[in-house]
Amino acid sequence: MRTLFKKNKKRWALGLVVLVVSVAIGASYILLKPQTGLTMTLKADGWHPSVLTIEPGQSVTFINKTKSPFWPASNTHPQHNLYAAFDSGKALAPGSSWTFTFTELGRWGLHDHLRPYYTGYINVGQAAVTYDCETDIATIDIAQKRECWNTKLLDELKSRGAMAAFNMFARFYTSDTDFTRIGCHVIAHNLGDAAYGEYVLKGKKIESLEFPAESAYCGYGYYHGILEHMIREDPDPTKAANFCEWVITNHEKILPSIRLNCYHALGHGFTPEPTDVEMWGDAPRMTAPAIQACSTLPAEDIRQECLQGTFNVVGDWMWTNQFGLRFPKEDPLSLCRSYENKEVSKACYYELSMRLTPLVDSLPELYTKYVAAIEEDDIATMIMNSAAASALGSNIKDTNFIPFLKECRAVPERAREGCLKGLSAAFLAHGEPGKEYVKAIAYCSDPEQTVSEKQTCHWNMVRTFKKIYSPEKVAELCTQLAPEYRSLCVYEGT
Repeated sequence: MRTLFKKNKKRWALGLVVLVVSVAIGASYILLKPQTGLTMTLKADGWHPSVLTIEPGQSVTFINKTKSPFWPASNTHPQHNLYAAFDSGKALAPGSSWTFTFTELGRWGLHDHLRPYYTGYINVGQAAVTYDCETDIATIDIAQKRECWNTKLLDELKSRGAMAAFNMFARFYTSDTDFTRIGCHVIAHNLGDAAYGEYVLKGKKIESLEFPAESAYCGYGYYHGILEHMIREDPDPTKAANFCEWVITNHEKILPSIRLNCYHALGHGFTPEPTDVEMWGDAPRMTAPAIQACSTLPAEDIRQECLQGTFNVVGDWMWTNQFGLRFPKEDPLSLCRSYENKEVSKACYYELSMRLTPLVDSLPELYTKYVAAIEEDDIATMIMNSAAASALGSNIKDTNFIPFLKECRAVPERAREGCLKGLSAAFLAHGEPGKEYVKAIAYCSDPEQTVSEKQTCHWNMVRTFKKIYSPEKVAELCTQLAPEYRSLCVYEGT
């Protein structure tokens, strides 16, 4: 059996290690003398103090002085994996408190799980930590990198603004392959979440937020974080939709695909972490409010994006065993069959299928194991499309993608074209922002592809070009295509 998927599985496993380790983490710093008054109080403007230094064995009481429940926990959000024991495990009422005794040496990042833009640090012990995620790439582990990336980006945002943070984000993206492999989308989420807190919650208008082309990095995670934060503050679907329309009107020329991505982010925002423990483990019940909110949107394509955003969140909870959910490897798509509404089940299938590739060694095996029994051809095709895009996307820094092509060829005809289209889509969804087209064009032009495969590849690639680039950019890129494919670049009605 070939090693491509095994390699991919290893990368997934590497990322999942982050979910279970508990290590001392931080960017370059030196701990100070222990402070007295071992409390951290959450107020409307954040933790007070934001940094507390203690000795091992000392306890800290976390006090909630806000008008909403809180959930103090270790970084990183949402897994709470860096110091797994440091987690209240549930939402606590306004005015309540929770006490934890720290026994592990290190610098422990913390946040409010319900409002993760509220961040702080507990320094335990007098040890010095001197690593840095930009200069010590080869010597620090994944968990250390993740915490360092988040810490430095948030510090840059607060001290120098969003553009400086985006520039730093781009450096991480281009300098370290681990940044994309273990979830830069989530890190972009955190940045958007924090940006909303820094701007809007401090009295500035949301229109003052910066939305440059760089904000599209890692699947528009920045927007997802903003919308999640916005909807937590005001869960009015109409106001959220109005924000998307404002973004589209003002930024579509820079970010042509912002329309669908913004509405996808609405689905994230409509699916907050459930504070009611009685709902835990019941995914249909947990998704019901978001499904209702998404159903109010006027067009089918944006409703679908909104629903996909909802199931993206739920899929993450299932994969990381949060809120009583799990990802049933024996029947991972069972949740999707439980929804009678076709729009809802389709969104569920699309999102959960992205998480199937670590369970198999090849795309043909994935089809046989999870897709063959599905009667609807359109659903089977969509699942293979999503799974293929996810598989290649996890290997986007590689140079040889022909093994994926050969695997799609081995998928039964009913879903083969979906698989092939998923490969070409992956380059444009997961490639380096602003240069997504480079590998896509090279792949679609590879002599290994048959004439029919090239036609399918170019058709899907150009269609996606029109979604994510300006007409001027599409025209420029089309000059790089072989003459026989340039007719695909003509816009309908022109």
